[in-house]
Amino acid sequence: MTLALMMASQSALASLAADQTRYIFRGDKDALTITVTNNDKERTFGGQAWVDNIVEKDTRPTFVVTPSFFKVKPQGQQTLRIIMASDHLPKDKESVYWLNLQDIPPAAEGKRDCHCPAHEAEAVLPPGGAAEGP
Repeated sequence: MTLALMMASQSALASLAADQTRYIFRGDKDALTITVTNNDKERTFGGQAWVDNIVEKDTRPTFVVTPSFFKVKPQGQQTLRIIMASDHLPKDKESVYWLNLQDIPPAAEGKRDCHCPAHEAEAVLPPGGAAEGP
């Protein structure tokens, strides 16, 4: 099975960025690795990552991101793994998922509101999981 993950948008306000705009999850692997970089030169940022099934009503987790919560020092990096947690994917049609990456900025002194930019990456699993990838 092959899973393609593509960054759908990058927020200009976001400090965290993924290392690629597209990821391929091949059927002979049980996980893939991505690298998240903090582009801020001064502040440590927290992050949260997860995978959503955007089409189906099935809410069982198909993929798990670990660590799901993390902290990245200024201009530092964090490695994440996307792990296949279930094999209940349909064999006769494409499955679509979102890989979400959300910035969690440091708390500003005296402020309670927070703008937390998020990135979404489209994840496509072709029928039968036998697609070509880069």
